[in-house]
Amino acid sequence: MKKMKRIFTSLLLVVMLVVACFSFAGCKDVREMELTVSVYNYDTDEFEEVTITAELYGHLAKETVDAIEGYINDGYYNDAFVYKFNSGSYTKQLMVGDLKMNDGAVVQNAIKPEIDKAEFTRGGTVGSNLKNEKGSIGLWRTWYASDNQFKTNSDALSSGRSTWYIPTSTISEYDDWFCVFATIDFEEEGNEDALNKIIKACDDGAEFANYVIYYTGEYDASKPNENFGLTFHCEKEEDFLEDEVENLFEAKEDQYVCFNKTLIKVPVQTTTDTPAVRIVSAKMV
Repeated sequence: MKKMKRIFTSLLLVVMLVVACFSFAGCKDVREMELTVSVYNYDTDEFEEVTITAELYGHLAKETVDAIEGYINDGYYNDAFVYKFNSGSYTKQLMVGDLKMNDGAVVQNAIKPEIDKAEFTRGGTVGSNLKNEKGSIGLWRTWYASDNQFKTNSDALSSGRSTWYIPTSTISEYDDWFCVFATIDFEEEGNEDALNKIIKACDDGAEFANYVIYYTGEYDASKPNENFGLTFHCEKEEDFLEDEVENLFEAKEDQYVCFNKTLIKVPVQTTTDTPAVRIVSAKMV
């Protein structure tokens, strides 16, 4: 009888541990990544490397964090440069992951699949409630041409793939509409200083190369991981002649607006077009 009681007690403890582990208060799935970033200092005219550590919250956004961790381990973000959009509220964020420089030309990084689960409040996941503020890291997504802004109730909520956005200040209008899956730990020595150097290189007195990203071709929704059949182009703004572009794509209705013509600002070294901020390496630690 005592033996049965001990077995029952042991089983009860196991059940209690499992329940605790799956509750947010009991066992959080927090993973850590380390970014080594090359940053150009406009005052000294030199590049330096800074290190940033960030916490990824698997208990809030498991599918997103699992995917991002896989891309990090594959070296997906290595050599991607940091840029900004050139208009609207999007100027309050850094963009990372989808663009690289190859022999002086801007090229598109590999297209990753959409993440099935939109892990934020409007996407149906209450747990991913992290705020969009300086130091947070979110999964960028797009929307359909038939939606008047990103606040859509359509299937475009699941349009996030692999590109990150990092707010440089609070963007409260993003709250609940994007998956904030990580935060930079400002209590860790050097992290905030490193992020400030990146922000300064992207904002304060920086030299910029303005690029026009656009697509040509016929929209083919049967090729979701091949730009829907479209062809990527990127040209310096001063070299872009829209009237001479054949078959320029413009999204309509249920076509993703990410393929429309977009103007970006890339902070560059003063005397060259070398990106001023580049991810040297991203790794899990």
